Amino acid sequence: MLFIWFVFELLPYILAFVFIPIAIHENYLLYRWRNEMWIQKRCSLSSIYGLNASLCFCIVAKALVSFAMIRTPSRSVLQFVLIFSNNIAMWTQLYFVVLKNWLLYYRYFWTKYTMQSKWSQLINANMNPNANWFIRNYRTFGNLSYCRKLFAPVFVAAFLLFSIGS
Repeated sequence: MLFIWFVFELLPYILAFVFIPIAIHENYLLYRWRNEMWIQKRCSLSSIYGLNASLCFCIVAKALVSFAMIRTPSRSVLQFVLIFSNNIAMWTQLYFVVLKNWLLYYRYFWTKYTMQSKWSQLINANMNPNANWFIRNYRTFGNLSYCRKLFAPVFVAAFLLFSIGS
């Protein structure tokens, strides 16, 4: 019984109260270093801050949901609101993770095929560098703002379907 109490009630609060101040401090350091070259080479500061904020929101939401499940009556409005906010936190976190990983994946293959086409053009002058999908679609699928607009409706629809189903 003591183990269950520790895992479901005390541990989420300990994690929230320990990791949230650490995350705020690290985001402050990231903000102070925003003009450094190693930060500027990353995809976008707004996506990095968005991912970090969604992770913090997810930690707090999990702690509050665990509190609501144990301390409030079953099927209360508070439980519904906290579970709904937990779902928002999870889908927001998933959105930023997928967006960041897609841009990393795309940039990796775009760089690979760009470098490959440069030396291939020296050998074969008739080669078309735009024949590759990654090179041809760099301004769309390699662009952060385009990918945000592309992924956001998909994640909102998935969130709504998930919320209706649960």
